[in-house]
Amino acid sequence: MPGGCIQKDLSAFVCGLQPEAIPSKVIDRARVCFVDWLGVTLQGAQATEGRILAKTLNDGRRKGPASFIGTGLRGGIFDAALFNGTAGHALDYDDVHAGMEGHPSAVVFPAAIGLCEVNRLPARELFSAFVAGVEVACRLGSMMNPDHYARGWHATGTLGVFGAAAAAGRLLHLSAEQMTSAFGMAATQASGIRRVFGTMAKPLNAGRAAANGLLAAVLAGSGFTGPTDVFEGRMGLLPLLGARELSGQAWRPKERWAVEEIVFKRFASCYSTHAAMEAALSLRDRCPSHRIRSVRLWVSPFSRQVASVTHPRNALEGKFSLPFCTAVALVRGCGGTAEFSPRTLQDRQVQRVMGLVEVHSRRSLGEFEAMLEIDLLDGRRWRRRSIVNEAPGKDWTSIVEEKFLEGVSPIVGHRRAHAILARVGELDGKAELRPVMALLLPVRKASGRPKALAEEGER
Repeated sequence: MPGGCIQKDLSAFVCGLQPEAIPSKVIDRARVCFVDWLGVTLQGAQATEGRILAKTLNDGRRKGPASFIGTGLRGGIFDAALFNGTAGHALDYDDVHAGMEGHPSAVVFPAAIGLCEVNRLPARELFSAFVAGVEVACRLGSMMNPDHYARGWHATGTLGVFGAAAAAGRLLHLSAEQMTSAFGMAATQASGIRRVFGTMAKPLNAGRAAANGLLAAVLAGSGFTGPTDVFEGRMGLLPLLGARELSGQAWRPKERWAVEEIVFKRFASCYSTHAAMEAALSLRDRCPSHRIRSVRLWVSPFSRQVASVTHPRNALEGKFSLPFCTAVALVRGCGGTAEFSPRTLQDRQVQRVMGLVEVHSRRSLGEFEAMLEIDLLDGRRWRRRSIVNEAPGKDWTSIVEEKFLEGVSPIVGHRRAHAILARVGELDGKAELRPVMALLLPVRKASGRPKALAEEGER
């Protein structure tokens, strides 16, 4: 991509990217991202955030062409993007890109899938649009982070809106000039702050970014115009939001596509807690929770700042609490959606171990690295260092499919969960998404509520 005006360079990249120029391994990784996103979105639709938003956006009278995944409801493409984006991020179980410091799939897929569904576009176009959108959001992240995130901005919202606009713009076949306007309109809608972490407002950032990016692309395709130089300059968006010195180097082709750098969560919590949880799990057999006397945890200053909640008041805050997440791993031996619930938060053993965890920061530790030290009542001491840094080229397919089946089977049934995976595996070339979308409905009990919601407060 040539140097010069970032906005126009972005537009030229998005509009000029040919599907055949995207390696098959990148499309395969996009398919894995799709499976993971569908799984966490189906689960998020059943969560409190999903239920409230679905009821608010669809009052039982309004209909539309786009699916609210996991609900059986339909609405306009913008409402559907808002719902699906929020639901996909509701459990904080969605994928991560370290350079973006955010969650690309939770924003890009919701902006694209409604257009594919309504216009009967093939999966090939969905995955190509997704690749372009992720590339845009993550390249911007490489220019703006870590300063952008450190200032308190939630990159999933602020940068995700550009990925959403890029994906939607490709599906709408915008010209480079129109795409430039779409990015300009996306810029004035870029928002999201980290202060809302641990509340329902956090996933709303993802939903709003998806809907706003889609709106920007649709308006641009209809002749609505926006500024063409929003990124650079004294009042440009990048300096305002915390970018480092701008350089054309950031836009030169990389060895790896951003989609290949996406990693998938093992635990339904902030990614900055994962190294601590990995270390705790590795020591659990040697350190029975009832025999623990003290726990010391060292993490990077970044992780301590992001996952800074010391005494979570609810399950959402627990996702951003290093003491709570460490205790959950030591006591429960896992960290899926069920572990982040009021019941776990009130568990006496979890509370006891959480109170023993001392968190310290150490500058020598990497961003997603942790050192855990546990003293037992019998005087023994165990230490473990853990790094969450997945090797490039790792085959995530089986791991993500197992995660999908575990989370989705209680909602749609075991047989249909396998059918969804099979359908997604068949999405190639001209295959449409409708056969997949038709399967994304919860199995309901006589009460009309999904089985996964039978227990009040279950997360």
